[in-house]
Amino acid sequence: MSQPVQVAPDLLEVGRPLLWPLYNASHRQLAPQGHVIQTEGECERLRAQGYYHPPERLEEVFISEAAALDSLNPINPFTEYGFLLVALERTLDALARGQNDARQRLMDLVQRVRLAGMSNPEACLALIHVYAASPSVHEQTLFYALLCWFVGTELGYDEESLQHLLAAALSANIALMPFQDRLNASRNTLSEQQRAIIRRHPERSAEVLASAGVADEPIISAIRQHHEEYDGSGYPHGLRAKAISQPARILAMAERYVALITRRAYRERYRTDDALRYLLDVARRDPNKAHYRALYNTLTIHPPGALVQLKSGEMAVVAKRALGERPLEMLCVANPQGHFYLDPFLRRDDGTHSLVEQTVVVEPRPSLDLSRLLR
Repeated sequence: MSQPVQVAPDLLEVGRPLLWPLYNASHRQLAPQGHVIQTEGECERLRAQGYYHPPERLEEVFISEAAALDSLNPINPFTEYGFLLVALERTLDALARGQNDARQRLMDLVQRVRLAGMSNPEACLALIHVYAASPSVHEQTLFYALLCWFVGTELGYDEESLQHLLAAALSANIALMPFQDRLNASRNTLSEQQRAIIRRHPERSAEVLASAGVADEPIISAIRQHHEEYDGSGYPHGLRAKAISQPARILAMAERYVALITRRAYRERYRTDDALRYLLDVARRDPNKAHYRALYNTLTIHPPGALVQLKSGEMAVVAKRALGERPLEMLCVANPQGHFYLDPFLRRDDGTHSLVEQTVVVEPRPSLDLSRLLR
């Protein structure tokens, strides 16, 4: 375990779930991972007192591209989350600098993301929805990759195709990242210069990867095409229908879903069910619908991490999807009067008498020790 360090002020924000557990100088936990800071006063207190264990020995933890996934121990996606974000930032930096080991770093990270998805699918989906309110550009990128893994797996992709898809998802916006936070935060109409940056980034990102030694055609093709549209209205080349690869379509869909459930300066974020309905409406006009069906089958109408209001008036966080005969599992976090339970408890809904009234978006979302979702 790394030595604890005092938390940097910019890691804490009102309404944003904690990436790591926080401890005081005596090693007593102040707040668990997933705790949502509710007030500025609480934020200042945690900045003054909080310590955390940063990811350590990244080079040693990384697995080699040739390593067999089934020889590795399962990992906890929640505790892995901070590691993955730091690893992603370092990998993209290596690609941008054209380092000799950049491709290997990218494919090692691909394997780590795959291992997270295989170890605990429910936790991986919960990560996306718990941290979706105002994610960093690196968090968004990790969400794209996780969704692509689920969809590619649902579609029966082989191991190599999954690797290529995830590599594209992790790197497709490398040329846009320096501008992405500002673009997301802007309330103004995009300038011509901003539009040019956006329209150019698929080609520019592909060029960055090629310069770093990533020459795999399926990766480069997916990156170049991930903003093309089936009707020819996309960019940068206005490709149509079958000219656009399915991996590029999957990546575009993943990016769109994450954008919908994320707050923007110019709009509130969508509820998860509304985001799915929006994409299914898009699918009606798209002759190639398989990836949309795969996303719906993956998420279901109540994905892990989503907030729901029960018919009892209580609020709950989805812990496990209803799949096959397995019931929907939820942790009740607040009573009908809106008061948070000190000890959230489990409810199961087998669909016989549906307990869920509706999906909700609450700002800031209720705090929850993410480890509770693993039980």
